[in-house]
Amino acid sequence: MKAEPLHTEIPVIYNEISKGGLMSGQAIEIFGAPSSGKTQVLFQIIMDCILPKDVEGVDFGGDGSGVVLYDNDFSFDVLRIVEIIEERIKFRWRELDKEWDPQWFGPFVQDCLTRLHIIRCKNSFEFSVSLRSLPVLLSKMGNIKVLMIDSLSAFFWLDKQEEDQGKSKQQRICRSILELLNQYNLVLFATKTVIFKCDATTGQHNEFLNPMWQQIIQHRIFLKREDAAKDEEGSLRKYSARSSPP
Repeated sequence: MKAEPLHTEIPVIYNEISKGGLMSGQAIEIFGAPSSGKTQVLFQIIMDCILPKDVEGVDFGGDGSGVVLYDNDFSFDVLRIVEIIEERIKFRWRELDKEWDPQWFGPFVQDCLTRLHIIRCKNSFEFSVSLRSLPVLLSKMGNIKVLMIDSLSAFFWLDKQEEDQGKSKQQRICRSILELLNQYNLVLFATKTVIFKCDATTGQHNEFLNPMWQQIIQHRIFLKREDAAKDEEGSLRKYSARSSPP
């Protein structure tokens, strides 16, 4: 049985990939240089998933579904998710002219976070074994709609040192991902850091991941950080995104 489409208002996904929502089995690669906003896109998608559709008649625009995130870079900040959720809820409260209740928010965000499952792996072997055992979690939870990998290129240099053995690990990982997408009606988002030369305008680059990966992905989103004037704290950042063929 196919799952309901996953809706997100991220412009590059909505405008260039699927206005009607992402269907199960779709695989999207998000790539760019370090600090180009890849993980920030994942934050937004996670919020769209784990927020409920509505609570007590108040529309939050979420999907109420679960997410499995592989934090292979060990850089994912759960507190940032809490901040983003709080920003959206406070925005809805202002729209409805409701008084903000911090005591209500605590249990609400805890409930949302029960739908986010974070797994951390230190190398391709752990990653491969975890993917093979993931069906146990998927069967127990029942409402997981999205698989995220941040990032798929995390173990590239470690695997490259092992040559043929490293290639074999990457092939097993790709096969496991493909099986999960097909059997459990998942949508895949995987980030990739561009390691070699990349055209800053088109995103064209020398592919370095296993060729099997090219058979899995259907869409690519290229992110780059633009020059922008900084505020007094020097924290202003500007990003651009475009969809490119796999």
